[in-house]
Amino acid sequence: MDAPAPDVTAVVELTQIDLLQFHGKETAAYCEQFSRPYFKALRMSADIDVSLAAAEYPSARAILLDAYRKGVPGGTGESFDWQRIPADLPKPLILAGGLDESNIYRAITQVSPFAVDVSGGVERVRGESHLRKSIPL
Repeated sequence: MDAPAPDVTAVVELTQIDLLQFHGKETAAYCEQFSRPYFKALRMSADIDVSLAAAEYPSARAILLDAYRKGVPGGTGESFDWQRIPADLPKPLILAGGLDESNIYRAITQVSPFAVDVSGGVERVRGESHLRKSIPL
């Protein structure tokens, strides 16, 4: 999140990663400078116009929408009102924010995202999943 460009470049060179995901206040020009496809995360603050914000990243492969809590950069474990997602979002949507086994089915059927990010929602402790079975879709 908002990493200095030399740090991102070093990670790209070291890992040869082929896709980047940006979660901060990075501009499209910043995201594009690494010559890799990227996803751009947008936090669903009360005042965000999702369509306008997504349009600021024309080269993004997808837009990730996450919950917003003032002063917390992400990983809040909270969801947001999915009704706020524009039906005509011009990019594939990755849905994040408070997704876990209690709401993931509803999220997928209601929103029909390209992908979901359930990281914190399926961890017993950071980095350790508590899911033991797949969720029927």
